[in-house]
Amino acid sequence: MKYDALVMVNNQNRETRRKMEEKKIKNRIRKYLSNSKIIGGILWK
Repeated sequence: MKYDALVMVNNQNRETRRKMEEKKIKNRIRKYLSNSKIIGGILWK
């Protein structure tokens, strides 16, 4: 039971970290594309 809880917490942390990384990458892409509004509009509908 204790082990299951640890695994769950670990998975949640991994998930959170992954989401944060995705957000960082998306923000970086957004900055690059902010110059060209057309491409940005297509990607971020």
